Amino acid sequence: MSGDRLWGGGFCQGWFNYHHYKILQLCFANNYLLLGGYINEYLHCTTKGKFANYDRREAEKLQLDGGYNFISTVESYMGRKDSWRYLSLDNGLPSVSVTLMFLKQGDKPFNTPLFYYDSNEITIKRNAKSVLQNCFPKVTKNNIAIFGAAYAGELAKIFADCCEIKVSCFIDDMKSGVHCGLPIISFGEFEKIQEQFDFVLVGPSQSGDVANRNIKIPVRQLDMFWFVG
Repeated sequence: MSGDRLWGGGFCQGWFNYHHYKILQLCFANNYLLLGGYINEYLHCTTKGKFANYDRREAEKLQLDGGYNFISTVESYMGRKDSWRYLSLDNGLPSVSVTLMFLKQGDKPFNTPLFYYDSNEITIKRNAKSVLQNCFPKVTKNNIAIFGAAYAGELAKIFADCCEIKVSCFIDDMKSGVHCGLPIISFGEFEKIQEQFDFVLVGPSQSGDVANRNIKIPVRQLDMFWFVG
């Protein structure tokens, strides 16, 4: 396992490590709402016996956009050159700790987040409403557009349907006509009417790019790792 994808606990919790992806999946699989969190570091001293004392940095608040940027935020912190992870072990043994706050919604048995070998069409329906609540802007107009009139866009449409969000069109400069019963419009056309929409939804592994477009509303892309059982 890659060390820069793990944090917390190796030196002070029985050599267990916690995968940051799995914590986010735990949130989705159990319909928790991620409220926020903090990250800090410890430096365990070994000069006076086994972990006799330690230093602790002041915790930093995670700048989260719900769960949408949780992974990138943690990985950005882990790559910081001022992290104690980059100190010589002569200074002590480092560990990184994340404290997250979740709001439990509903009273149901705990669900362990696991992957199952199903088709993408089935997988992307799992925990869809929890993913929507944690990773997307609040839906006020009940109207979105999907970028890309191909397979990734079809998966995005399945997700939106499962969340009971209206999809009005697909955006694609390379195609025209109708896809999945909806009109395909160009970016130029969409830019003129974008204020009518809550956000642009991008399917998983979409090959196209929305960058450098005059899109002023949020753009959100689906990640398949969110949709666990």
